[in-house]
Amino acid sequence: FVWAQCPALCTRATQGRMAAPPLLGLGRALRRAPVAGCGRRPSTLQPWPPSCPSSSSTACPQPRPEAFACQRRDYGGGASGGHTADGEDDAARSYSALPPAVVRQLRALRTPGEALKFGVENEGADASTLEATLHRLRYLIPTYPSGAAAAAVRKGETSPALTDESRGGWTLERVKADGRFHVLVAALTSRLESCNGRALALSADAAARMSAPTPELRALLERAAEVALERENSFKPRHLTVLALALATHGVHALPAVVPVPGRGEVSAMRELGPAAAFVRAEAMRQMQEFNTSCCASLLEAFRRWGVYDRQLVDMALERIWDDFDAMQSRDAVELIAVLARLGLGRGPLLRRLAQLVFSRLDEFSTRQLVLILHSLARLRFLYRGDLDEVLEALLPNLGVLSNSKISNLLFSLAMCDAEHQASLARLLVVQYAEGRGDKDVASDIDVAWAMAALSLYERYPDVARRLLSRTFSGDVPKSRVALVKLHDVILAADLHGPPLSTIARSRWKAACGHAARDEARRLGASSVHEQVAAALGDLAFVEDPNQPLGRPFKVRRSWDVGWVPVDFFDQASGLALDVELVANPATRRIRHEVLRRKGIKPLRLDVWDWQAARGEAGRRALLAERASEALGRRV
Repeated sequence: FVWAQCPALCTRATQGRMAAPPLLGLGRALRRAPVAGCGRRPSTLQPWPPSCPSSSSTACPQPRPEAFACQRRDYGGGASGGHTADGEDDAARSYSALPPAVVRQLRALRTPGEALKFGVENEGADASTLEATLHRLRYLIPTYPSGAAAAAVRKGETSPALTDESRGGWTLERVKADGRFHVLVAALTSRLESCNGRALALSADAAARMSAPTPELRALLERAAEVALERENSFKPRHLTVLALALATHGVHALPAVVPVPGRGEVSAMRELGPAAAFVRAEAMRQMQEFNTSCCASLLEAFRRWGVYDRQLVDMALERIWDDFDAMQSRDAVELIAVLARLGLGRGPLLRRLAQLVFSRLDEFSTRQLVLILHSLARLRFLYRGDLDEVLEALLPNLGVLSNSKISNLLFSLAMCDAEHQASLARLLVVQYAEGRGDKDVASDIDVAWAMAALSLYERYPDVARRLLSRTFSGDVPKSRVALVKLHDVILAADLHGPPLSTIARSRWKAACGHAARDEARRLGASSVHEQVAAALGDLAFVEDPNQPLGRPFKVRRSWDVGWVPVDFFDQASGLALDVELVANPATRRIRHEVLRRKGIKPLRLDVWDWQAARGEAGRRALLAERASEALGRRV
């Protein structure tokens, strides 16, 4: 790819007339500003080196204009799963609405300081110029090297000049504290009233990219929401979903509004939505037939971040995705799988088509996308051993470039799939994460700690486990329910391991994690699948004495605590503890069942996809009887 874009440069490199660091810097620059085909591996590779162009050719093809604008749309999801969109589309930052002279000036900006200076000098410009400046500013704020890149800099293998430190030590905090930044944001806020739908959506998008917004950015988002409410029928689907995702990321919806929900009683037929969410819902339902897959995925992600699950809207969006499936691009499939995983939506027919599409195009995905595919399908319990091995084979050449968060996602995926046959890879990833020089956030530490517990790696790497748990339990108790549920399993595994791991978590952590695990078990235990399993268990009996012709019926207790471990169904007479592995479960019950097994309990994990594949009530009873017989060692 580099050869095709810059033949003269590559000729110099292959002839030994260019040092390695500039060539590495070129690769990093191309990854940040993708041009045609960048971010996707080519389906066919030409032999290296190809026929060398003439050394007299000095002209290198210039990237397309949109290459300078291509950014990730990631509003702070981090390891918990922020929605991203790579590539150029109407939602990404483009310069098509700006005069050529302004476009050239924006492209010439190389540091955040230059962007801030340009913004102040053009304070009186229109909204399109100001929001383009804010987008360019966010793009120029460096993300400092982490993991293997940071190690390479420290060891002298890569020139520090090639890292983002060459931008003068600018950080997001420094930019937000600069007075010129406040002038730029205030000027853009004052012009939102005169914006069209596209400029309004992109202004909110630019503000949302600044994680942890300042009061000025929050005021910009609030004002954008107020202006949008007065612009019915003014947004195209892409601009509407960009606006919705930007507002939802920072919880901008003001006071609740009442929206009727068809099919419910008069009292319960109302749902509270903020004005912005209600506006987006009405606009989306009106023009749903114009939505493509990417728009539908962004819409679902926005309502997830608003904390709203609208069954009617979800069904309409998924039906539209099904109708438009043949036009789906590979990138859209990755985004959609990630959103379905975060929502816990187990729509079997759609997932099967998505999986077939993804695994038929593995050579088109970047390393980051491959990790996201694995992580999402593992959370959906829709990843089988053969598919896992196929993706890992494509990932192996690029393991060294994974960031700490991607390593944690990959380890978590292996643990969710019970991939004991990939134990050597799991050990490699644990060491790579432990030795990574980059920052490690709490979510990544929790995922790695849970994966190590599920794959029985605490005994092999006790020092790594101790450092992980010490970092995690040294801070405040998180508010995330998912994090607390995972930490509950981690504490159980640490107690099995014994001191010193068992003494790291304090009593307040244990109480918070236990409470979250019990609440989650009760919430998920009210599902329709649990009702079906309870009815099937009521029709079964286990043979306590082989000499007795009649078995003893199960007398199960639902949402019961066996010691410190909550289970979905427990029969004390037989010792059977049954858990249903729903798609919505934050993690598998592997660790909990190991604890139960050591207590003499006979645990059983029932996969929801196997349950749904069984035909009718008779098929489900037969499946349950077979699995219970294997767990108990008795005939059921």
